[in-house]
Amino acid sequence: TRSLGDFYAHHHGVSSEPEVLELPLSSLTDGEMAMPHLLLASDGITDLWEYDDIADAVVPPIEEANLSRLTLETEFHMFCETTRRKSAEYFGERADNLTGILIDLNGLVRQLKKQTS
Repeated sequence: TRSLGDFYAHHHGVSSEPEVLELPLSSLTDGEMAMPHLLLASDGITDLWEYDDIADAVVPPIEEANLSRLTLETEFHMFCETTRRKSAEYFGERADNLTGILIDLNGLVRQLKKQTS
């Protein structure tokens, strides 16, 4: 949203067009995703980490699939704090803000499987 009215930036290739990826909900039930989670994150997070490293840090291993919401929330909070420190170390006062929402989709998968059974 920052670039919506930033016409100067548009002249340099910055676009206000969002990157959109559509994933059918049925793909969550086909068994390829053992621990489906959705992470909506700003570049303050994704510029510092590889996607697989983010997944490893915030999605619990399969054997811990029944972690409580509070545990997931705590783990994600710790990851965000680590990201904040890493950003401050690299960029000092010029560090980007970070925003992230982690959504556990396992309950949705269970519902979809019940509906299709």
